[in-house]
Amino acid sequence: MFKATGGLVKLPGSRCLQKVNIHIPAIQQYQADTKIHIANASHDFAGITSAEQVLGIIEDKQKKFKKYRKRAQKIYGALEPVLEIVGTFADAAGDAVGTVFPPGQIIFAAVKLLLDAAKNINARYNLIIDIFGQMKDFTERCHMYLDGNITLPISLHQKLVEIFSHLLCLIGMITRDMKRGWFLQFIWIVFKKNDDIQNALARLNSLTTQEHLTVQGAIYIQVGHMKKKLDKIEVDAELRDCYNWLSAPDSSVNYNAAYDKRLSGSTTGQWIFEDQRFKDWMQKTPSSMWLYGKPGGGKTVLCSTIIKMLEDHEFEASSAMAYFYFDFKDSSKQNFYDLLRSLLRQLSSQCLGASAVLKRLYNDYDRGHKQPGWLALQTALGNILKCFDAVYIVLDALDECHEDDRKRYLFPFVENMMLDGQFHVHFLATSRNEVDIKEHLENKVSCINLDETSIDKDIEAYVHAMLQDFGKYGEEIQQEIGAICLQKSNKMFLWVEYQMKELKRYTTIPALRKALYDLPETLDETYKRILQKINPKEMDIFLLMLSW
Repeated sequence: MFKATGGLVKLPGSRCLQKVNIHIPAIQQYQADTKIHIANASHDFAGITSAEQVLGIIEDKQKKFKKYRKRAQKIYGALEPVLEIVGTFADAAGDAVGTVFPPGQIIFAAVKLLLDAAKNINARYNLIIDIFGQMKDFTERCHMYLDGNITLPISLHQKLVEIFSHLLCLIGMITRDMKRGWFLQFIWIVFKKNDDIQNALARLNSLTTQEHLTVQGAIYIQVGHMKKKLDKIEVDAELRDCYNWLSAPDSSVNYNAAYDKRLSGSTTGQWIFEDQRFKDWMQKTPSSMWLYGKPGGGKTVLCSTIIKMLEDHEFEASSAMAYFYFDFKDSSKQNFYDLLRSLLRQLSSQCLGASAVLKRLYNDYDRGHKQPGWLALQTALGNILKCFDAVYIVLDALDECHEDDRKRYLFPFVENMMLDGQFHVHFLATSRNEVDIKEHLENKVSCINLDETSIDKDIEAYVHAMLQDFGKYGEEIQQEIGAICLQKSNKMFLWVEYQMKELKRYTTIPALRKALYDLPETLDETYKRILQKINPKEMDIFLLMLSW
C-alpha cells in the first residue's frame, strides 16, 4: 500500500539520474593544469560515442610518429576499454549528461591531448599504457553493470561519476607535466617522486575499490530483496487461510465508489492538504482529527481524497495505513466487530511481524475452527499497531455505526487505542455532528467543521465541471444554472449533484428554466419529490442519493 522510498537507478537508458556537480571542479582543475579550454577542444568529438571512433581520430594524428606506431597495439589495448566505458556511461546518461557527468567528449578530447603531449617519446607512451592498464579490472566490472539490464543503486552511479571525474584530473596532471618536459629519460624516477600524481593514482585506486564494495553491497541488498519476495510467497500461502477465516468486509468498494465521484482532473478536497491542522496531523505522532459536517456535505468524498493521498505518499517502511467506511446500506459495515476485522486484515498484510500476530490468533482459535470475540480481536490489533513506528487510520461515517456499538465499543476503542500514544496512531474520523460523537471527540482531538471551510470551493469546482453538459444551451444559461445551484447549495454536495442530474433531463430552454427556478430548497424536500415520482428508471438516482 505504501511506496517505499527508493535509491535505485537502472542503466543503461535511465533518465532517473541524480544531479551531482562532481565534474565541475574536475574540469576546472584540468583547465588550470593544462591551460587548455577543454570544452572548446572537445568540439571535434561531438557525436562521438565509441572507443573505435576516438582511437581513429588519435590514430590519424599519431601514425606519423614512428615510436607511436611501434606501441600502437599496446596503446590501443590500454585505452580502448576505458574509452569504451566512458562512451557507454555517457550514452546511458542520455540528455542529462551535461549536468550529471563530464560529457564523454571531454574525456575523449583529454585523452587525445594527452597523446599529443607524448610527442613521440617512448617513456611517455609507456606511462600512458601503464596508467590506463591499471584500470583493466575496473573496466571489466563496468561492462557487467552497463551492458546488462541491471538495477544499480544511485550510490554506484555517483561513484562512477566520481571515478571518471578524477580520471579527467589525473589526465590533466600528466598532460601538464609532459608539456613542461618531464617524463623523459628518467621517467620512473621523476614519476615516483611526483606527489601530485602519486596521490592522484592512489585516489583513483581507492575510488575503484570503493566502487567494487558498493556493487557488493548492492548485490547483497538485491539478494535480500529476493529472499524477502520468496518469504512473502510462503507467508501469503499461510495467510490465505487466516484471511478467509477473518472474513473481513472490503472497504475498498466504498473507497472506489466515493473516489470515482470526483470528476477527472478535479481538485476536489485538495484544500485540506493546505490546512495547518491537517499538516500537523500528518507530521505529529500520535495525532487525531475529526472532520464533521451536515448530511450530503461531501465528507465521504473528502475522506476518499485523503485516503488516496496517503496511499500515494512515500512513507518510511515502518509505517502503515488502513481505513474503514461505516455504511448503513451494508450490514457487514455497521458494527464495531466489522471494523476490527477490516483493520486486522489490512494491517496484517503490511509487515511480517503484523502477519505473525494474525497467524497466532488464528492458531489460538483452533486454526480457524472457532471465532474470536471483539476483545481478542482488539488485543491482536494492539499488538499489530506496535509493529509500526506510525499507523494512519481513517474511519468514515462514525454516525453510521450502530448507536449501541458506538457507545459500548467504538468510543472506548478510540479513547484507549486510537488516542493512546503507545500505539503511534494518526487517527482521522468523519461523521455528522451527532451529539454523542461530539461529546466523545470534541475536546480530545483536532476538529474541523466542514460547514465552515473551503468545501464551497469543492462544490463550485464540481458545478463548473458539470456545466459542460449544458453547453448546447449557451453561456448565458450555463451561468444562470451555476449561479442558482451555488446560491441554493447550502454547502451540500448531494443536493447539488442531484439537481444537476435532474436539470439534464430537460431538452428545451423554457422547461429547463422552469425547473431551475423551482428547485427544492432542502434535502428533505428533494427526498419527497423523489419518492413522489420514483419509478424503476429513476431507482439508480435514488440509490445514488442514499450513498452519500
